[in-house]
Amino acid sequence: MLQKLLTALSLCLIGGPLFALCNAPSYLDRLNPPETGEIASYAKELLYGNGTHWVATRNGKTLNIVGTIHVADPRLAPVMRDLQPWMTQADLILLEATPQDEIALQNAIQSDPTALFLPDGPTLADRLDDDTWQRLVDAAAARGAPAAIVAKLQPWYLMILLALPPCALAEIAAGERGLDHLIMQAATDAAIPMQALEPFDTLLKIFQDGTLEEQLEMLSLGIMDTDAQEEMLTAMRDSYFTEDIGMLMGLSRVVAKHIPGLDPETALKLTQDSEDLVLAQRNLAWMPVIGKAAANHDNILVAVGAAHLSGEQGLLRLLENDGWTLSRR
Repeated sequence: MLQKLLTALSLCLIGGPLFALCNAPSYLDRLNPPETGEIASYAKELLYGNGTHWVATRNGKTLNIVGTIHVADPRLAPVMRDLQPWMTQADLILLEATPQDEIALQNAIQSDPTALFLPDGPTLADRLDDDTWQRLVDAAAARGAPAAIVAKLQPWYLMILLALPPCALAEIAAGERGLDHLIMQAATDAAIPMQALEPFDTLLKIFQDGTLEEQLEMLSLGIMDTDAQEEMLTAMRDSYFTEDIGMLMGLSRVVAKHIPGLDPETALKLTQDSEDLVLAQRNLAWMPVIGKAAANHDNILVAVGAAHLSGEQGLLRLLENDGWTLSRR
C-alpha cells in the first residue's frame, strides 16, 4: 500500500528516475553490542516474529497468509516460484491494494494538487526549528524536491515522500516492483480474482489525519540521513529473506533513537504510534473483510506487508483469536 502512494507521489513531484539504485551496507553494521542485544531480545519475544508464509484453516476453508516486501529485490524470483502452486489453488487473492486501486489513488492525487499544499500563512520553514528545517531540505533535495516547494507542502505529503530513500524511489520510477506487484501481475496473467482489503485512499487518510502540529511531530521521525536510510533498506531486505521480521521491528526502535533532535522516549512513542496507525488499526479493519471473503471462497491467498503479521495486534494473532488454526509454511 505504501509503495503505491510513493509511486503516485513520485510521478507528481519527481517525474522520473533521477538517482542511483540501492547498493548500501546494512545498518546493523553501525550498531554497538548493547543495541544488537536489544534488537535480539525484542525479536525473541515478538509473537510470530519469524516466518513470512503461514497457512490458516477453519471449517474446511484455507488461507495462505503471505508477508510481502514492498520494494524490488532479485531474491524475489525464487519466492515467486515457491508461491506459484499456492496461487494456482487460490480462488481469490486479497491484497492491500489492487491495480485498479493504484490507478484510483494516482488520479485522486493528481486531480487535486491544492490538497498537497499548506494554506496561506506560515510555511514549514517558519514552523520548524532551523536544524529540523535544514535536515528536511537536505532529505527532500536528495529526492529532487527544491526547498521553495518543500516549504509549502503538507507534512503528510513529505512523510510519504521521505518513507523510502532516493535509491528506492529510483527503483520504483524505473519500474522495479516488490512482491505485492509480482503477485498482482501473476494473478492478472492467470485470471485469478483480486480484491482489496481496504478502500484505495485508506493510508492516504491516515497520513492526513491529525493536527498540523501532530503531523510535524511525525514528520520529524522520517527525516533520516540518506546514507543511514539506504542502510536501513538493506537491513530490511536482508531480514525479510531470512524471514526474521522481529529483527526488523526491533531495529526500527533502535534506529528511532538515532534521529537527531528526538529524545529516546519521544522517538519510541512516535514509532509505537505510527505502528498502531499503519499496522494494528488496519489489521483490525481487515478482519471482517477476510471473514466475508472466507464465507464465499474456499481457498484464499492473503498478501500483505510482512510487518502486518507479527505481534499481539498482528494479523496472525487476530486470525488465531478468530478460531483459525495456524501453521508455518
